Amino acid sequence: MHNNDYEFSLPTTAKQILEKAAEILADTYLRGDIFTSPEKVKEYLRYKLGGLERETFAVMLLDNQNRLIEYNELFYGTIDAASIYPREVVKLALKTNAAAVIFAHNHPSGE
Repeated sequence: MHNNDYEFSLPTTAKQILEKAAEILADTYLRGDIFTSPEKVKEYLRYKLGGLERETFAVMLLDNQNRLIEYNELFYGTIDAASIYPREVVKLALKTNAAAVIFAHNHPSGE
């Protein structure tokens, strides 16, 4: 097989590059990496939330060994605010049988 037998495209914009990086990180962490250090969590969330243009509230659902079960962006807002409904967060944690959760949100304004 030749390299040109596959359709392959490189990300061209900064947003596409960040999205691709987030996919790669998610792939890595979903394979069982453990979120026990703030640095790992910060790195993961920076790539997941860093390129978004509006305020987003996200939840990382972890098992009893702090492995990622699921990452969810639950609520979206404007550039400087997002409404959050605790009942929905609790329902998701119970549905996935999460032993721990990490809440996060971004600041698209840069603050």
